Formats: sequence, C-alpha cells, structure tokens
Amino acid sequence: MKIQEWIVENLNDDSVIIEAGAASGTDTLWFSQNFPNGRIFAFEPLNISYDKTVQRVATCDNVKVYNVALGPTESTEELYVSSNRVSSSLLKPTGHIQFHPRISFENKSTVKTINLDNFLRGQGVEEVDLMWLDMQGYEHTVLSHSLETLSKTRYLYTEVSLKEMYADSVLYNEFKSWLKERGFKVLHEFLYWEDMGNVLFYNENLDTEQI
Repeated sequence: MKIQEWIVENLNDDSVIIEAGAASGTDTLWFSQNFPNGRIFAFEPLNISYDKTVQRVATCDNVKVYNVALGPTESTEELYVSSNRVSSSLLKPTGHIQFHPRISFENKSTVKTINLDNFLRGQGVEEVDLMWLDMQGYEHTVLSHSLETLSKTRYLYTEVSLKEMYADSVLYNEFKSWLKERGFKVLHEFLYWEDMGNVLFYNENLDTEQI
C-alpha cells in the first residue's frame, strides 16, 4: 500500500492538511491537486527549498507556504544544513553522519520558529485532518509543545527514528508510547530502512474509523 493511495481514499477533498518539512514542494503540490477544496499549510525554513516550493505551488489557491520551522516557541534557531538539503535539522546530526557519509553538514542557517498551537489559533482551524511531518528527528519536540493541535488531529503521518540520527531525538518505540498515551494508535508502518521510517497514526479520541 502506498500512503498517497490511502490518503486519497480516506480523506475528504476539503481536508485541512499541515505539512512540516515541505522541502521543494513535491508533496505540497500533490496535496493541492488531490484536495482542491482543502486548506494546505506548508512550512519550510530553508530559504532555497522554500523558494522552490513557492514557485511550484504559485497557482494553487488552496496552499499557504511559510518560511519558518515549527518549534516550541516563536524564536530563532540554528538549522544544520545538509548537502542534500532534505536531511537538514534543528538537531545536531550524530548517527546520520555514520549511516550516510556522503551527506555532509558543513553549514548552518539561522531560521525562525513558530509554535503550531499559536499559529492554528490565529488561522481559526478547529480540526486537522492530516498532519504530515518530515522534520529529521524534531517531530516529538514540536508535538509535545503543540498538544492542542495534536488533540484535534485526525491522522498523523510522521517520520520516526529507529536509531539516533540526530542528538536528543526520541526513538520510535518511545515516541509511539508517548502518542499512545494521547489516544493515537498505529494504522500503518513504513519501516523499510534501518535508520528511519514513516508511520501513520490515527486519533481514537476523534472517533476515527479504523481502516
């Protein structure tokens, strides 16, 4: 099963979607095209990737792209910029250097961070149909400081760490237990690699139908 197929089959075309780690906007454009009546909020802190995303979705009225990272508070932080850009993280790379020696982290970039709870209150969003997170080990940090948003999120598709790839990242088993305490259960696991993977969770507190 491909996650894209599942999403199209199970979400309404007017869904609210949060995408953090938009990269160059490939998934952002896909969300826009498949949910024409939806609201897509995409976040990408790295300037070059943000610019590419904005260009890619320039004609998409249902997408808003923000040149910020999600974090605990409104602040500025140092982003460890990877040579392939998509591995960039607010956390210091550790195991990533050993697992992927061809990818270097020679530069840093100062980026703005915002709190997701505060942001969505300002947007008047009452429920999130899908949160799509690709934040290189920073997912738990963001969610633990955005519990209001988490509680009103129906589906969560998130990258998970099977080994420590970045300093202070929460590994999958602990992350899964933490989400379980908040009403989330695993729907599908996509753990194809030794170091990281992706998992689709659903929020039982919102009476989501189990697929």
